[in-house]
Amino acid sequence: MEYFDAHVHLQDKRLKPFLSKILEEMSINKISRVSVCGTCEEDWLDLEFLARSHDPIIPSFGVHPWYVKKVSPAWADKLNQLVHKYNCGIGEIGIDGWVKGIDMGLQ
Repeated sequence: MEYFDAHVHLQDKRLKPFLSKILEEMSINKISRVSVCGTCEEDWLDLEFLARSHDPIIPSFGVHPWYVKKVSPAWADKLNQLVHKYNCGIGEIGIDGWVKGIDMGLQ
């Protein structure tokens, strides 16, 4: 049996020194694919690089609800371009009422 991890953040800069080991452990533990979820526009380039460089990685481009206040005016156009460029998912997404003052409509 092989596994698919549907929600990881391998683009997190804190994981970069351990990425090779993480990918090795995935293989050992029969995790054949992972969906690496973007959290903000700023990490989409890193996510693209990871997906092009490592076959098990399926990119998911999105904006975490906590970061919706930081999106650029062109974020939706950028996301649309990425979705048409890659076989990918959309994520992070969601409605999060935990942090006060975040526009639910924008989420």
